[in-house]
Amino acid sequence: GFVFAMWMTRREKLDIDLTAARDEGLKHLEEIAANYSPELRMDKNEMLLYLSENISYSVDDSMGRGLELYFELAAAQKLIPARRPLLFL
Repeated sequence: GFVFAMWMTRREKLDIDLTAARDEGLKHLEEIAANYSPELRMDKNEMLLYLSENISYSVDDSMGRGLELYFELAAAQKLIPARRPLLFL
């Protein structure tokens, strides 16, 4: 698995609950599609399909292993100072 984008932080605590923000957004996919489809010049139904079928909103085991490998290789190539454990909420 491969992760193209994700919300990440080094902090132990944030002012915003990212899990709640994700869940709230998932409850409003129709509204989000309707709001952004004109701006993105994309049909509302096509946008809704994209948001609901093409994006994973949580990390599965395969994606987790891919992220671990990515950071392991980055550390081995000295692109990052050290590999730190990843914690998923």
